[in-house]
Order: sequence, then structure tokens, then C-alpha cells
Amino acid sequence: MGKSGLGVNTATMRWGYRVASQLIDMDRRIRPSHGRGVKLILFRRDDRLLLVRHTYGRRHWTFPGGGVRTREEPDLAATRELAEELAVTGVPLKSLGSHPVKDHLRTDVISVFTGQCYSGTIVPRTVEIAEAHWFDEHDLPESVDPGVHTALGLLAGSRAEYAASNNHAT
Repeated sequence: MGKSGLGVNTATMRWGYRVASQLIDMDRRIRPSHGRGVKLILFRRDDRLLLVRHTYGRRHWTFPGGGVRTREEPDLAATRELAEELAVTGVPLKSLGSHPVKDHLRTDVISVFTGQCYSGTIVPRTVEIAEAHWFDEHDLPESVDPGVHTALGLLAGSRAEYAASNNHAT
């Protein structure tokens, strides 16, 4: 495997992510806490959507995203995560809303955004992303994270609102 910009072996960095993920999971089991996160539903021209598998955690297929930092707005976190995980910039994102996720004693509020990724190349950060693949929305892999279906529900609601508003405009 290659080296990161810091001269550290990628395999070693992946191992660090896995250990950190396990420690966070143990903490969630013993201490009540809360946090904020973002997920990004990205489409390309053929309407296929992007799912990623992380190098740590449960390793289910999920949408790209991550945590929202202290005093950071979710829209800025979504833009930052897109650049950090996939080296994608300049994609206008639309908020679809948010939903709670309970994991043991931890409750996170996940803000979901969508955008069209028409130009440029997606370059997954191999330390964090094991795989990235474009899927048909109606033909997703079996091992998807449950949050994928929740986020797609927010997308369906947004599409319904858009259709309803266009019907009233005519």
C-alpha cells in the first residue's frame, strides 16, 4: 500500500481508524451522549447514486458523510466531508432535512443533503473509504446501512413536495 502525505503507511492509518471506531463504539455502550452528522446523496447524470464502504466500523454500504464539528453548520460540514472523503468540490448541495439515529446510549442527529455530481472525478480517500460505487436507486446492494433507507425516505419526501408545488403552479 501507498503512503499518505504524512509519510505514514496507509495500512497503519486504516488500522488507526478501526481502533478509533471500536473505542467510540465501546463509549456509546457505556455513556449517554449525542452528536451531529451529515450524509450526502450524490447523483450523476444517469441518476445513479454514490455509496461508499468505509475501512472501519460495520463496513456496510452507506452514503458519504461524517461528523459535524463543534460550532460548524451542517451545510459546511457536508461540503467539507465531500472534499475530504472524495476530493469533490463545487457541488451545490440541497438540504433534505434531518433525522435522529440512536446507537446504544448515543443519539445523533443526521442532516441529509443531495447534489448532482456531473463533472470531475471522485477520488476516494483510501485511508477512510474502502470502496465507492454508483448504484441504481432501485437496485442497491444487500449490505446497506439502515440509514440509507431513512435518507432515501427524506429524498422521496422532497421529490413529492417538489411535484406538489409544480402541480399548484399550473
